[in-house]
Amino acid sequence: MNEFTIKYLKDEFDKNSRHYAFARILIERFGDRLSESVNISPACMFWVYVKTREDLQVLMELAPKWSKHNDATTIEYTAEVDGIEVTLKATGAALPGTCKLVEEEYDVPAVPAQPEIPATKAVRMVLKCDQPEGAQ
Repeated sequence: MNEFTIKYLKDEFDKNSRHYAFARILIERFGDRLSESVNISPACMFWVYVKTREDLQVLMELAPKWSKHNDATTIEYTAEVDGIEVTLKATGAALPGTCKLVEEEYDVPAVPAQPEIPATKAVRMVLKCDQPEGAQ
């Protein structure tokens, strides 16, 4: 095997080992306390999509301190858990009562290279929070 293949396989093994370690943490610590709505991203094992406040509170026990970031449609809480950076993506009912998804109209500019595509308006969903909620 060439060096690139060996490095790739080692990197994949390391990544998968860390994924399994994180999955084991979730199962051992919280397996019986989380609802079926908790979803771990297959693309990035360390992103956990959370749809209820109860699940969010349970998962936040993974670390004593979390940083918080408002995304377009979620609130993301990030912390290091056993050497792994984990992101909890709060959506739906997991969002604080002060936050809601609202439709927002925005301008889509014309494409100068294609005159047949004029400027228009479109609608997207945006997360709006009345007051900031501190990360735990």
